[in-house]
Amino acid sequence: MIRGPVSLMKLVEVDEVEDALAYVPENKLWVEPKFNGLLISVINGRIYSRRGKELTGKFREIAGQAARYKSSYLLGELVYWGPDGTMDEPAVTHVAGTKDPGEAHRKLEEAPGAFQIALFDVLVDRGRDVTQEATQERRERLDGLIRPTWEVALSPVHPFRVWPELYKEATTLGGDGVVFKNVDSPYYWRPLGEHEARPMGVWFKLKPSSTDDFAVTGTRWGPKGRLIVELSQYHAGELVFVSEMSNIARDLESVFEKRARRGPFVIEVEFQSRFPDPPGALQHPRLVRTREDKGPEQTMLPERYVP
Repeated sequence: MIRGPVSLMKLVEVDEVEDALAYVPENKLWVEPKFNGLLISVINGRIYSRRGKELTGKFREIAGQAARYKSSYLLGELVYWGPDGTMDEPAVTHVAGTKDPGEAHRKLEEAPGAFQIALFDVLVDRGRDVTQEATQERRERLDGLIRPTWEVALSPVHPFRVWPELYKEATTLGGDGVVFKNVDSPYYWRPLGEHEARPMGVWFKLKPSSTDDFAVTGTRWGPKGRLIVELSQYHAGELVFVSEMSNIARDLESVFEKRARRGPFVIEVEFQSRFPDPPGALQHPRLVRTREDKGPEQTMLPERYVP
């Protein structure tokens, strides 16, 4: 029985829809927008991050609505909608990462947009563990349990066939692509602190991505023993720091560290999106390849990110 925050299930990322269809037939899938924010749990009316850190005191209006759902464990995405109607993930972490609740409230008041939780699943329904029920059954429970407001809404569910249109709409609004869900699958969770379950044939995510070239301008070892690579791009005659990346393959870490000692070198990086601060910072960067055919001065910072 779930009694508090747990290690939540990870989605399986696919490069194309056919990768999901190799495991689950089309008539057993539906599609939802993938909101771009923070994955959260609403447990007994209180809000927790994916890692089990309580956020209730930082989001007062949302917390007031979430408090209705006692004896239940709900899953959702905490999202910030900017004045232009698009999602802004850094705005969520800007408030959620604040240690002092009073400071978090000040940031909330200064934000020109609005925060929202989009709920998409229920693990405990009024004291009953429902994780072994099918995704479709749990969604029916969620629809019957939630009284939607602006602060606590429901993620919309769509037939599989409309996924191209939904993908375009979601990404236009700053979303993280779409999620394909096996309507017959249970929910797989583990005790908090254990590695998240990542089962195949359950839920899949199809995310947008882009690639660009960056100069590696430095490295350092992080507290978890992983190499942190500093990425920069060229502007106005100099390299401007834009982001860091710490998921280099283990067998390449020493290679990159030694190579960086000789000076900047170029790599191609895949990423989901870019943020304005630091200029052009990357969301979910991933190494594609090294580019020995290019020099650092060819890694141009896009004009829209120029500080």
